[in-house]
Amino acid sequence: MSFLKSISSKPDRSFKLFFWKFFFGYLPIGLLISFLSLFEVNPVVFNEEPVVGIKGFMVGLLMIPLIVLAITIMVWLLFTVGNSIINLLVRLGRNN
Repeated sequence: MSFLKSISSKPDRSFKLFFWKFFFGYLPIGLLISFLSLFEVNPVVFNEEPVVGIKGFMVGLLMIPLIVLAITIMVWLLFTVGNSIINLLVRLGRNN
């Protein structure tokens, strides 16, 4: 049960930490996609329409924080639910 106690504590600012870690992890990929669209190698698809050039570069750059925010929200929700389940198991273990 001590293992569950050690992993059940919720870190402070977890959403902010998740966001910045995912942001800097996705940044090289997003920049690569944006530059490929700028030089018309591979278009960025926005609203089912391929976009290239400066417009494609800007769309690619603007999509980086939106994609990271969506990933962060999903991971943070899963983390919160899992943390709640672990806390419940720790409380049930104390009662027995």
